[in-house]
Amino acid sequence: MINPELIVTAILNGLSIAMTLALVALGMGLIFGLMHVPNFAQGNFFALGAYVTFSIVVLTGNFWLAIPIGALCVALTGLLFEPVLLRRMYGRPLPEILVVMFGVLLITFDAIEVIWGSVGLPVNPPSVLAGSVSLAVAEYPAYRLFQIVFAGVVCVMFYVFLKKTTLGLLIRAGAQDRGMIQALGIDINKIFLAGFCIGIGLAGVGGAITAPFTQVFPLMGNDIIIKIFVVVVLGGIGSFRGTLLATFILGLASAFSALIWPPLSEIIIFFIMGFILIVRPGGILGEGEEV
Repeated sequence: MINPELIVTAILNGLSIAMTLALVALGMGLIFGLMHVPNFAQGNFFALGAYVTFSIVVLTGNFWLAIPIGALCVALTGLLFEPVLLRRMYGRPLPEILVVMFGVLLITFDAIEVIWGSVGLPVNPPSVLAGSVSLAVAEYPAYRLFQIVFAGVVCVMFYVFLKKTTLGLLIRAGAQDRGMIQALGIDINKIFLAGFCIGIGLAGVGGAITAPFTQVFPLMGNDIIIKIFVVVVLGGIGSFRGTLLATFILGLASAFSALIWPPLSEIIIFFIMGFILIVRPGGILGEGEEV
């Protein structure tokens, strides 16, 4: 007999996974679509957001302050990496870009270990979200519900930013035709810098809101980066809607497969990716689908 409590819990767990993946994947998709740079370090920026959140909570005791500060601190690291390292690589062969991005991955990982160490660190959720919420057939952690809603709001804000703001329109135009942007007298390097900072900032937001329901540890970025690459490829590179759809498919698949056999939840995403790419090689909505 189907247990309604397990079904509802699995759906909510799937949404929680999906919304975390969405934030990090949208940031990676933005960077790749705009700059054609595969950001291997996106998972480490996710971890960095969680670590900064931990530090702010320890220093101030205010989790609500830690979320924006964590995201902002991660975004500001782009002011170092993009002008100093990435800007020198635009137009260079892909293998050289991959080596530099692997270097960024190592730098960020080592920086995290040097500053915070290699031991897992706990982040307590705010007291108002410490309990559970009754949902008729199931009890579910209040913080996880907050995380789903908050991440969804950030995704909507990001979409509105891309569609309605001048900078968002310039980023979209730069992703479509950077030569035309330069021909109009706009400094494409400033667009690249803004896009990179926003992209890793989204990863920082994901890390910040994930920290309270998982220990913060250096390798947490490694746990998410493979899934993010799967999401970006599966949704269609450059597609906002495709990325979101891919996160929901993978999140729900992971949550429900865990009910059947927990180890299956770690590998099912690759079966799904293989099947969809056989049917639609360009991803669910197709590579280059307009956001």
